[in-house]
Amino acid sequence: MDELMYSVDLVDEIGNLITNARKNVVKKVNNELLETYWNIGRVIVEDELKNERGEYGKKQLISLSKTLTKRFGKGFSRANLYNMKMFYTKYPIIQSVTGQLSWTHYLKDYYYQMVKQIKKLYFN
Repeated sequence: MDELMYSVDLVDEIGNLITNARKNVVKKVNNELLETYWNIGRVIVEDELKNERGEYGKKQLISLSKTLTKRFGKGFSRANLYNMKMFYTKYPIIQSVTGQLSWTHYLKDYYYQMVKQIKKLYFN
């Protein structure tokens, strides 16, 4: 049998480095996605204001969704684009969000608020 040529402490230390690196990668990817989605929302809102469209319009988001999906793949449904717009509207300062919130957290909060509003409208 081969005798261990390294200590268990060495493996644990290297394992900790790998684990921490993986966590950092996830955080960085999450922050990059948040900033991207926030900026997409910002661009949509600014275009809406620039063109004096009080309502961006479902047709506009549907058309934009189709174009972006053809070009970049999944993730750009009308509902997602609308959520990105609302994300920007709710958090107009991106620094208040990055590092503290993930896109999943935002969506869970968004849907939770929607359910509360529906309950209030129909069950109170």
